[in-house]
Amino acid sequence: MLDFNATDYHSNSWSFIGADCSIIKDWVLDCVKGKNLDFSSAYIDAFHGDKGSLHSGLNTEVLMYEVKGEMDTSSKLNPLALRTAFNAQDCLLVNGNHYHAANQIVFIQEKKYKSLKKKVGRLNNVKAIVFLDQEELHDYLPEVLKKNIPTFKRDEIDAFAKWFAQQYQAPELYGLVLNGGKSSRMGSPKGEMKIHGEAMWRFAYHQLSEFTEQTFLSVKNGLDTLDVPVIKDQFLEMGGLGALLTAFQHHPNKAFLIVANDNPALSKKTLEQLVACREPKAGATCAVNTSSNRKEPLYAIWEPKSRIALMNALFSGNYKLSEVLENLEVNEVAVDDKYLANINTPEDLKDYKSQQS
Repeated sequence: MLDFNATDYHSNSWSFIGADCSIIKDWVLDCVKGKNLDFSSAYIDAFHGDKGSLHSGLNTEVLMYEVKGEMDTSSKLNPLALRTAFNAQDCLLVNGNHYHAANQIVFIQEKKYKSLKKKVGRLNNVKAIVFLDQEELHDYLPEVLKKNIPTFKRDEIDAFAKWFAQQYQAPELYGLVLNGGKSSRMGSPKGEMKIHGEAMWRFAYHQLSEFTEQTFLSVKNGLDTLDVPVIKDQFLEMGGLGALLTAFQHHPNKAFLIVANDNPALSKKTLEQLVACREPKAGATCAVNTSSNRKEPLYAIWEPKSRIALMNALFSGNYKLSEVLENLEVNEVAVDDKYLANINTPEDLKDYKSQQS
């Protein structure tokens, strides 16, 4: 059997464990296909002799991946292919009898007493119990369960679906300051220019840090002696696209709030607005210049599901993030252009400081 751990492929993974595989499959499909959930999901299962199928429901897409244990995993189920397949989904569901996930739904079925007992080590974050043919827990379960876990009966799938719809969790938000540009028009590294009493990259870093779980500085190879966390750009000469792809390589299940190092008007107010208006189920949430109506890809939150579009841009040789946005579902947030100014030349810097004084 293939050793598949859904936590390696999605930030929001769920396993359904403890019942006949046919019951689990029917329960999952009935729940996500027929209950009008407003998020998309993928389901992966072991091969049981039946053919995979594609089911569609209102606002919900269920991808069936039937996995044969003897499959050549190096060519047919490599990690990149799986991440690409699941990337566009809001959550990943698996048959927990065979595979692991971060969250578990446990079925109580009398005939599966011994089978589930062998897998009790997988039950590290049980979120709900579904009683099928008995109303008491298996005697070994209370030791691994938290208190006040919701319970459902076999005929309460509508109630379960309503509960499950409320469990969606947005990917954790990280910050990324782009500090690897050439600064050719400036004549020296823009990020080192002093603004507000500190280097511009550090000013941006401090601004982002208030709204993200962790913030990184995107740098070229060799610039790793700074006193803040850095991510070395692995896709050189590709601008923001390369920086963002590198960040997703390191943290594939996180979302990234990105800004450039050359915006002296970067505002906590507008960053707060961007975060408050974030739509995790879209590909990105980005600022839109109120004067030009232009989307600002370097003042945006990029969700993990944007990786497919980013990779497509890489393979096509079109490295403009602004054009990547055109191929994504984007949540737009209007931002006054005075907060979107950037510094490209010494004259720009001089003019900005003059205006401030």
